[in-house]
This record gives sequence, C-alpha cells and structure tokens, in this order.
Amino acid sequence: MKKLIGNLLISISLLLWAVMPAYSYAEQSNQYNYEFFQSEKIQEHQDVKEYIYQKGFEKYLKSKDQLDEEIINLYNLETMASDTTPDESELGMNSNSVLDDTYGETPKVTSEKEAEIAKEYGLVKPETHIKEFDQHILVQRNKINNSIMNIWYINYICTNYGFTIMAINIGDDPLGVISGTLKKYNKNKDNWRVVATKKFNKTLVNTGKVFSWNNSRNAVSDYFEYDIVVSDNGSTFKYDNHDKLNYKRYYFDANKYNILKALGGERHHFVSDKALTSEGFNAKVAPAVRMLYRDHLNTPSWGSRASSLEFRSKEQEFLKKKDFKELLRFEVSGLKEAADSEGDYKNLQEKYYDSLVTVLLLSEKYFGIEDQT
Repeated sequence: MKKLIGNLLISISLLLWAVMPAYSYAEQSNQYNYEFFQSEKIQEHQDVKEYIYQKGFEKYLKSKDQLDEEIINLYNLETMASDTTPDESELGMNSNSVLDDTYGETPKVTSEKEAEIAKEYGLVKPETHIKEFDQHILVQRNKINNSIMNIWYINYICTNYGFTIMAINIGDDPLGVISGTLKKYNKNKDNWRVVATKKFNKTLVNTGKVFSWNNSRNAVSDYFEYDIVVSDNGSTFKYDNHDKLNYKRYYFDANKYNILKALGGERHHFVSDKALTSEGFNAKVAPAVRMLYRDHLNTPSWGSRASSLEFRSKEQEFLKKKDFKELLRFEVSGLKEAADSEGDYKNLQEKYYDSLVTVLLLSEKYFGIEDQT
C-alpha cells in the first residue's frame, strides 16, 4: 500500500510539472521553498527586489535599455573574442578569389569615413537594436518563516563570439547543478538547420561563467536554442527558448561579388549585374552585399517585375552618362523604399547600414570616383 501511495504521489508530481508554466513557478524541498521567475517579473516580487537592492546587486538586473557593449563589459565577456579565431569560411570569402585586386583591397571603415559616406549618399543610421538576453532569478526561502536565504541570477547571453551562461550568486551558498543542451541553427534561404550541438554540466555554481560556447558566425543568420535544467537541494527547474528565435545573429557583409560568399543568403549586386554588363562593366568583380534571401527579393533591381525593369533602365542611364555618384545615391534611395522581409527595420537601407557604408566605398573605387569632390 505504501509503495502504491508513493507511486501515486510521483505521478501527481509529474502531472503538475507538465502543466506548470516554464517562466515562473515555486517548488518546495525538505528545508527550503524555491521560486524561479524571469527578471521582467521582478515587480511582482517586491521583497526579492528589496533584498537585491540591499545587497547591492541591482546593477546586474536585466535592463531593456542595455546595449550589447554594456552587457559584454558588465559580465566581462570581451575575453571570448581572444578565444575565437575565424577561418576563411567564417570571414565569408571565397579562397580562390581572395587575391583578386581588380580595384584594390576592401577599404577599412573609420568613424570619420563612415560619417563622410553617410552624409554624401544620405544614409540613415538605424535605431540601436538591443540584442535580447534572458535572465532568470532563483530565490531560496526558509521553509518555516519564508525569509529569503539566497538569490541567484542565471543569464543566457549571445554575442558575435558565441553563447554564454552566467550565474550571479548574491549569497554565500553555491547553486547545486546547472546543466543543459545548446543547439546552433544556421539559416539557408528560408530554412533553419541544426549545425552544432553542445552539452554542459556544472556543479556547485558560484558567480561567474557557467559555460561558454565559442561559436563564430558562419551563416548569413543564425540563432541559439537551449534547454536548461537548474537543480538545488532536490528541487529542479527547467527552461527553454524553443521556437522563439531569440538569440538571432546576422552576418551581413560587403565585398567584390566574386569574393563574397552567400553563406545561406544571397549576393546582391549593389548596381545590378544586368545594367553593369549592358554598359560594358565587369559585374563579376562589382561590389555586392550579402543579404538574407527574402531581403534580396525585395531589392528594387531584383527579378522581372515591371518596377525592376524600370529601375535597371534608370541605372543604365546613369552609367551611360558616367554620373556615378548620382547612381549610387539612386541605389541608396531604392533600398530606403525596400521593405525588411522580417519586419524589424524600417527599410533595407537601415537594416544593412554597416554593409552599405562598405559597399559605397567599394563602389567609389570600382567606378574610379573615390577622389572626386
């Protein structure tokens, strides 16, 4: 009978676990009660917030206004950069074309040069996009009087160098175990595919890195998925980001068409290849931008639409007149009218701002106008 009752209790516990929301819940152990919730819900836990401020750990609370650089500095993540050396494939170049110096090397973009190019061609810099990261708060309470015994932050942070899980221990006792599985997905046209998986397990967790997965960008876009399990004194908490597509990274770039790799996206001739070829230019070495497949379809010169044919006809007119600067301004204006296929940016000019600065510098060299005033 005791065994039957025990099995029944386990079955009830498993049923309750299955229906509990992943983002906020409480659990009891023999000695402690636990709460586990996302930091965005801190206002619903005023005594927890007061405890955090009393201990002087409020600066580690997630803020929606934190910039990537601030997050990296706060958690000392800049050391990850020195641990990762991208190879040629990660740089997005075709190895058999790297030595092509038809019109010189790809220019380095200084802040002064960026400002000059933006002013010359009317580039609009996008609003700063904050890279999303999750933060959970685990609260340990005294089972008798419900007083707070300890609090841990658990952070999941994505940078251009990889994915890091951080812990902040506000009290003295380490957290029992944090384990899980990470997956990296690369985008290929419209599809996502798993390209790497990593498991980790760490016991007696104190403040610092729980696990860092150095994984540089090698696709036009990628994202990280995780399943995390946190255990302490017999209590277990789980969290995942399945189907959320947060922790998404872009790898846009600009270079000569024959050097640039598509990396699951497409190479967009800044001035269309058809217009260039028709006027005697070598389109194979013309400046191009690595784009998402769907974004490329939205560019004004793509395809056989009536508007695309008209756009390319106007490009040819500028080329015939050798009015190259006006041609480049025309290309920028066209991208300002082109929609972001993902709906995150106002237009493609803002989405690809950094790459457009580079492609405009390349275009000046390609058309021989970089020294013209």
